[in-house]
Amino acid sequence: MEARTTLRAALPIVAVLVFAGASVAIAWAAGSTLGYDYEAYVRAAGRLLAGQPLYDPAVDVAGPFAIYLYPPPFALAMIPFTWLPAALGAPIWTALLAVALVGGALLMPVSRPVQWATILLAGLSWPFLYSLKLGQVGPLLFLAFAAGWRWRDRPLPLALATAAGTIVKVQPALLFGWAFVTGRRRAVVIGALILLAAAAIATVVTGPRTWVDYAAILGRVSAPVTTPHNYTAGAIAYAAGASLAVATAIQWIGVATAIGVV
Repeated sequence: MEARTTLRAALPIVAVLVFAGASVAIAWAAGSTLGYDYEAYVRAAGRLLAGQPLYDPAVDVAGPFAIYLYPPPFALAMIPFTWLPAALGAPIWTALLAVALVGGALLMPVSRPVQWATILLAGLSWPFLYSLKLGQVGPLLFLAFAAGWRWRDRPLPLALATAAGTIVKVQPALLFGWAFVTGRRRAVVIGALILLAAAAIATVVTGPRTWVDYAAILGRVSAPVTTPHNYTAGAIAYAAGASLAVATAIQWIGVATAIGVV
């Protein structure tokens, strides 16, 4: 009993030390390569300020440097980072992502030991640390999901969390479907109004053509079977020598199975 009490008391300290140490180490090791994906976000904001198109019509695959594949409102949100010196932008962004991960863990409606264990596991997780090095938006989505989970029965916080996630990356919009079928329809309405307002502002700033370009680029890069370095079931089968038709069938079977499990 005493040993368990000691472990519970030590867990927050160990979690903070491991997470902070690993985050600083990965950022330090990255050097000038820190913020690979961040550059896509901040350069999109820079193009927006310069009156240039957000999306490159020549892009047909995800992965190349500084390719922006996110909703137009997110580029607006990144404008403040264009005001920072180039040497500070990526480190500040990385620090914000680390804070978002910790904040999301502490917002989860679970016991305090589970919250600290989540932070500890993040500090030990190579996929998380590598995504932190790249500056990917995953921690922001984690924070939004955790907030929505915590306040799932409060319409306004749930709507704000889901809308914020959707503004960053379109996939969290699926949560509106979950909210609707589970009777949380006020949250759906509020969230839809928030998204409409964000879309309207983005349209005024960037023009309606931006949405056409966004849909077009998503259509070109959304090929989970043939995209290089992708590791879905279909992509693995395709890389192993399966035909495109067979690999695509495997991909859809995997999707259907995942939906069925959920």
